[in-house]
Amino acid sequence: MLTGLHIVGWPLLLGILGERSGFLTRPLPPRVAAWMARADYAVLFASLIAIATYVAVAFQRPALTEWVERGVLAIARYWVRGGNVYPDPQTLKQFGVFPYGPLLFQCVGAVFAATGAASKTGVKLFPIILALAGYAAMFALLRRQGVAVRHSALSVALLAVVVGIMAFMVKADIMLIVLAILACWLGHVRDRQIFAGIGLAVLAGLAVAIKIHGVFYILPAAIECLAARPQGLAWKLCVGGAIAAGVAMAPFLLPETSLSNYIYILRSASQDGLLFGIFLSNMAFISICVAGVHVITPVPARDAAYRRLIASVLAAGLFVSVFAAKSEAGPHHLIPLLPYLCLPLARALGPPRVVLFALFLVSFQPITSVVHDITLMLEHWNSVFAVI
Repeated sequence: MLTGLHIVGWPLLLGILGERSGFLTRPLPPRVAAWMARADYAVLFASLIAIATYVAVAFQRPALTEWVERGVLAIARYWVRGGNVYPDPQTLKQFGVFPYGPLLFQCVGAVFAATGAASKTGVKLFPIILALAGYAAMFALLRRQGVAVRHSALSVALLAVVVGIMAFMVKADIMLIVLAILACWLGHVRDRQIFAGIGLAVLAGLAVAIKIHGVFYILPAAIECLAARPQGLAWKLCVGGAIAAGVAMAPFLLPETSLSNYIYILRSASQDGLLFGIFLSNMAFISICVAGVHVITPVPARDAAYRRLIASVLAAGLFVSVFAAKSEAGPHHLIPLLPYLCLPLARALGPPRVVLFALFLVSFQPITSVVHDITLMLEHWNSVFAVI
């Protein structure tokens, strides 16, 4: 992720220079314009191949070998067999410190219990099904907002490639991404504001039950919902906060889920301190993503709702960047905010020269990530030939 920032940054700089020089608005020769009009098909095809490769690799691997996945599965199995989601400090050393909310372990544990201890197939299928369902929901939302099929598919495919293999791993990330996609749906509800507000509060509670700072992944949609009807803002915030807090605490009502041990784990994790270099990397990542979408968005389309969205994504990114400025963390914690950029990106993918710029902007870093991720994962897996 970090090594790809400069690869994304160069196309961004070229795009800004192209806009200033008039290249992005200058009429092109018909033959060149026709070629550029087909560029999005090439990007879409390449993206779909990358996604299919990720799914095949994630499903065919014989075991969960990434260290976070192993820890999550070990704790989930321990909980299903009668242990605590948050083991006592004396037992904690054999599992490691994972400062996630209980909902992650409980969901994985439920899947593990339903599919049986003899196979991890169900556990591997869980994030795959969740990710594909989330991407389908994002596509449906874009179509509902009037975006063309081709541009909707391209925007979602680019999101999927940027998320990469992480979407198909047994970790918290894909759950948060799907919650953000559902929040995008509710953020665009205009006729049933009470339903949307309650739904967003529930999503915020679920996000907090997965990660302590999960509420910030719902923030852009919540701001949009409140901006649609700002009357009674204080009352709405109080009711919404109470619902979110209740939902966040609900998993602790399940057996063998210790709130006090969870607090102890959070305190242990906080003792590592924050790393300013990682914070800067986090902010650079979300800033480049936002700036890239902003550059290719036509000026007439930058209305109040658009400016509000961009500002809220940056604000949420600032808060998440602080929480993610720890060792073993980094810019990938900002990825659950990217679904909010799918709609403005899809709407900006109209003119062919903008499509070409979007290709430069978002394809180089994910292509290198595809190769890097697959190579890294295959180095630790057996039965490689079953995948290839």
